[in-house]
Amino acid sequence: MALSFFPPGIYINLVRPSLRSEINLLVLPVILLAVNSVLGNVNQFISNVMQGVDKRDIQDNREIRPSVYLRSLILHTHLAELIFTIVYLSTMIPSILLFKGLGGFTYYAVIGALVSSLLANTAALGFRFVKLGSLKSVLNGGALILDYAIPSLVSIIILTLIAHAVRFTLYPSIIISLMQAVIASLMALIIYFGIATAVSGECEKYSDDFNKEDNQRDYRPSTLSACGVHLHERAA
Repeated sequence: MALSFFPPGIYINLVRPSLRSEINLLVLPVILLAVNSVLGNVNQFISNVMQGVDKRDIQDNREIRPSVYLRSLILHTHLAELIFTIVYLSTMIPSILLFKGLGGFTYYAVIGALVSSLLANTAALGFRFVKLGSLKSVLNGGALILDYAIPSLVSIIILTLIAHAVRFTLYPSIIISLMQAVIASLMALIIYFGIATAVSGECEKYSDDFNKEDNQRDYRPSTLSACGVHLHERAA
């Protein structure tokens, strides 16, 4: 969010001052990078959920037979990672050549690689959703909207207003550039975390109840993730 809503020039000025004249050319790669980061996090979250549930189901078996593995969500998680790799590698060169041929893209190689990653993330995410099966009741739409969509939407609105009001002037100083990058990052972090915590409103309640042996509540995976706990850790 910090990269998307505050000028990428803040971070470019910090790490690559010589590229300040090419900030406008890097807007598209930054947007693609932000989208890829979101999809990658969602993919990793669902992967943790899928593996955690199956590990809990088969942890009492001393020997995991091939037939058990072939029916497990762990296999589907590994297949999703294989799909990501296949799509990414098979589309990278065509994507780079496509943007090179279109013209007007100085960083056509970077854009092509990011588009390939976007396609791979989308394919892997689609495969995981198809194979969730009974986990659809765990990853219910209401929880995802409450814990992810609403905080993200509200944060986007607030950060858009702040980004129009707060303008960073670029200086040839690494200290000032570092301070600007820290301020922008902290703004995005505090706003999103504060809104997510307020909207979800379950982290404190979860922390108090998590270690109770008789606690049988069905916590949403999104709440577990927001509190820094993975579902497979809960299963263990």
